[in-house]
Formats: sequence, C-alpha cells, structure tokens
Amino acid sequence: MSNNKKIELEDDVIKILEKGHIEGKLFFLPEYQLERTLYERVNKALVAMGAKWDRKLKAHKFEYDISNMLKNAIETKEVIDWKKSTDFYHTPKEIIYEMLGLVQNYKYDNIEFLEPSCRTGAYT
Repeated sequence: MSNNKKIELEDDVIKILEKGHIEGKLFFLPEYQLERTLYERVNKALVAMGAKWDRKLKAHKFEYDISNMLKNAIETKEVIDWKKSTDFYHTPKEIIYEMLGLVQNYKYDNIEFLEPSCRTGAYT
C-alpha cells in the first residue's frame, strides 16, 4: 500500500480524537472551538475513515460503527484512507454493453481485454 493512502496522525489530532465521543454511528468532537488548522487535520482523519460532516447534527456521520477503527487509529497513530485504498470506479452496464458491441466487429476467434476497473470482471 502506498504512503498516500495512509495519514499519519500527530499527537494533537490524537488528543482530539480521544476527547471526542461516539453515539451510535456519529462522532462528536469536543465541545470547544478548535483552531482551524487543527480542525482541518482532525476532519481529514475522520473523512479518511469514511465520515461525512452533518451540519444539522453537528457531528461526523458514518455508515458503520467506527469504535474499533477509531481505537486502532489512536493506537497506531495513523489512518488508512479507505476511498484511496479501494481505488474502485464502477463501469455502468450501458458502457459495458456498448464496448462489447464494438468488439463484435472484429473477426478474431480469440480476443482478450481487461475490464477497466479490473475489479468486478463484468466483461466476462
């Protein structure tokens, strides 16, 4: 895994993550104003874990329980950016069908090519 997929957490960011709290799938920052640059670094770590800021709830919202991920981030002082680590781009079926239609124009008995995302193998 390349380094751009890992975010090293500085001690001040870890302290904020430790002082925040989890309620269900929400992560709440401490109830005091953070310096802007510190907030941006904390936010970067939370977004890398899959959070989206919910202005109405005043919390970072997750689609899953982050208890273990947060604990691991604090212990290891790093976060893996899950979006960058998957690097997955879905090819819509309409595009697949159009591309396969173009292949039929060739008169080769054995033709091979890779599906662009190289993940789902939709071109089988």
